Amino acid sequence: MENKYDVVVVGGGPAGLSAAINVVARGRKPIVIKAGESNLEKAELINNHLGFFNMSGKEMQKRFQEHAEALGVEIIESKVSNILPMGNSFIINISGNIVSAGAVILAIGSGRASVIQGERELLGMGVSNCATCDGMLFRGKSVVVAGNSDDLIEEAEFLKSVGVDVTLVSRKEYAYTEIDGMKHFADEVEEIVAGDMGYVKAVRLASGKELETDGVFLLRNMIAPDVLVNNLKMESGRIHVGSDMATNVDGVFACGDCTGLPLQISNAVGDGMIAGQNAAKYLDRIEY
Repeated sequence: MENKYDVVVVGGGPAGLSAAINVVARGRKPIVIKAGESNLEKAELINNHLGFFNMSGKEMQKRFQEHAEALGVEIIESKVSNILPMGNSFIINISGNIVSAGAVILAIGSGRASVIQGERELLGMGVSNCATCDGMLFRGKSVVVAGNSDDLIEEAEFLKSVGVDVTLVSRKEYAYTEIDGMKHFADEVEEIVAGDMGYVKAVRLASGKELETDGVFLLRNMIAPDVLVNNLKMESGRIHVGSDMATNVDGVFACGDCTGLPLQISNAVGDGMIAGQNAAKYLDRIEY
């Protein structure tokens, strides 16, 4: 993975891959960040996408990905933790690796991530989505690690290895078993509480218990779009876009199921084409 790209595409399903190949068609360099299986890969049989029929979702996804890779699109399996505007460009945190890009395309599918009370307000003030990114800031301090991410335990163990006092909060099965000496609660964080100085002071759990802490790492398989990109306009839980697939944040585009109905492969592919072409046109107008 390099340090600079023209476009970072978040999501590797039909919309994201379609966007990426259209970025390439306009002479620009994209990277696709794919976190786990797309919704397409879970489908047993596809018969409603023109030219592709009697095919499993896994096979169709494989063909889409082979097409993108044949055109030189870089695709990596990872998770985007933060997207920060920096003038006419963006800084993107990809599992602790920082890259920059002139534009971002969100193609994150139809899943919805809940936002915990206090999360938006305290992001960067003791709340983080990436343990390997921010863990050293909490050395010698106490943190709560909460969520359902597939790498929850790995991240919690990393924090412990750098001298952080970790309390694990998760309803996943492993939360019922003591893990390497960590304190743990089979529970959920419902609220993050700020102290007098505006930094994280405590968390309140669904059970009503309050835990004092210096920080909270919210590790989930999906981050709400308007937490991933600050001030992103949402509408009924979906990303609001115009006909050009542009969001209200300059340089950020969105496509596919995350923008609303219809949740169909053909629609996602078409949205991706529009987003990819317009992201490239946007780059033609700016310096980054």
